[in-house]
Amino acid sequence: MTPRHAALTLALLCLLAAALPPGHAQAGPPRFQATFFQPLRGHEQWPPERFERLFDELAALGVREVVVQWCAFGRTRFLADPSGRDAEALPLLERLFPLAEARGMRLRLGLVHDPEWWAKTSRSPDVVEVYLKRLELDSLALAKDLLARFGGSPAFAGWYLPQELDDVRWNGPRRALLSAHLKGLAAGLKSLDPARDAGVSGFVNGFLDPLALREWLVELMRESGLAHFYLQDGVGVRKLTLAELPPYLEAASQAAARGGWTLHPVVEVFEQTHGEPLDQEPFQARPADMSRVAAQLAAAGRFAPEGITAFSLPEYAMPADGPLAAALNAAYRRYLASGR
Repeated sequence: MTPRHAALTLALLCLLAAALPPGHAQAGPPRFQATFFQPLRGHEQWPPERFERLFDELAALGVREVVVQWCAFGRTRFLADPSGRDAEALPLLERLFPLAEARGMRLRLGLVHDPEWWAKTSRSPDVVEVYLKRLELDSLALAKDLLARFGGSPAFAGWYLPQELDDVRWNGPRRALLSAHLKGLAAGLKSLDPARDAGVSGFVNGFLDPLALREWLVELMRESGLAHFYLQDGVGVRKLTLAELPPYLEAASQAAARGGWTLHPVVEVFEQTHGEPLDQEPFQARPADMSRVAAQLAAAGRFAPEGITAFSLPEYAMPADGPLAAALNAAYRRYLASGR
């Protein structure tokens, strides 16, 4: 056993000794109740029947909620521009809401994602502070527009902040900048839309041990006032192994119990094949093997009072998207049917 594994094992034993009872168990094997969906410019080329098939397939797999990861990506807004002046606008949300409503599904809407987020948040703290304030204002302006258009839909579940958080960049002096940014967004959204809540996601690099991660999450979520945290398991991008994952899930679960917010374990249903830290190529991934996904679901299931979220079924588990995606889809259906 390596020193890191020994430390993780000790941390897990400490956490289990203090653990609160797990969330309510669901009959049958752990399964996905939600999935992320990443809007892309390529969706402009999809015919209506392809979107119909996507939502039919998600409903058949038991998905009840779709987290739309962003509604604006850089300069592209994924909703119609009635004025016709925005050449980058793509009316995707106008397609998604009727599909979700017809199937009794819900959409949680992500706000503005800046593709240069990682580079811009690596700059000096004073520059980062100004950048985060501008991002906050842009995000709230988009939220106001989304609320005016879709606020009356029964499928509108709430809000999601696309800025992915990690335990390296935001651990230390920069955490105050992040907390102020999240607090401003949460307060602004609550002022615009008192009836709906908001969440954010993050991942673990293993920089913090599980006990330190627990305290980091307790403070971050208390200061921000957000209601949901989506914890990516990092298995698909090899940030954590299946052996290392449970102590971090336990730690996050305890933080949620202390803070009164909801933890959503996120299972990565892909396997990274290119991109950092593997190589210098652009990020690429392929659908994971179901045996690995089943192990991830088993790890997440004990800490998922409101269900497990996939990242992501539309990208990696639709039958029409190649043999590996079809194989994962078929294997997941067998997993659900067999109960194991």
